[in-house]
Amino acid sequence: RAIKPNHLTVQNRLVFQNERQWTAGWTGSGFRHLFQSPSVCAGLAPLKVQMPALSPTMEEGNLVKWLKKEGDEVAVGDALCEIETDKAVVVMESSDDGILAKILVQEGSRGVRLGTLIALMVSEGEDWKQVEIPAPKQLRLSPAARHILDTHGLDPHLAKATGPRGLITKEDAVKLLNQRD
Repeated sequence: RAIKPNHLTVQNRLVFQNERQWTAGWTGSGFRHLFQSPSVCAGLAPLKVQMPALSPTMEEGNLVKWLKKEGDEVAVGDALCEIETDKAVVVMESSDDGILAKILVQEGSRGVRLGTLIALMVSEGEDWKQVEIPAPKQLRLSPAARHILDTHGLDPHLAKATGPRGLITKEDAVKLLNQRD
């Protein structure tokens, strides 16, 4: 049976919506099947906890306080941390059972962009002390941004990427340059 193109579009939207719901801390029965690679399902890699979109206008948030610490058991619906949005302080709930293995973004961190990896969890029974932090993604710079950063000797890791798919734009480089001065 052939799949119609509009069916794929609808399916992709559903997947995106489910992913956003999980990222925001809500549960979804198909989450494990849709969003975990086979290695994660086999228990070889940690579950990623990302900065959620807790309001429609939110682009970044502040991690106010962790309510769990590394090594704590976590159940679905347990409060993990408090996040300050552009409108209020909201409690982020866990969408899965497991153990909080690594906290990657510390309390008091400001300007944490949506989708940023903030913590790692492992399934119950796994050694949470042995979890490895995933390698950071490669930086993407526009040619103009690369030129500005190289010319002024600025570290591109300090720039906040605002371009599509995490691209550091000329404007991002200029903003970093102005912050330095």
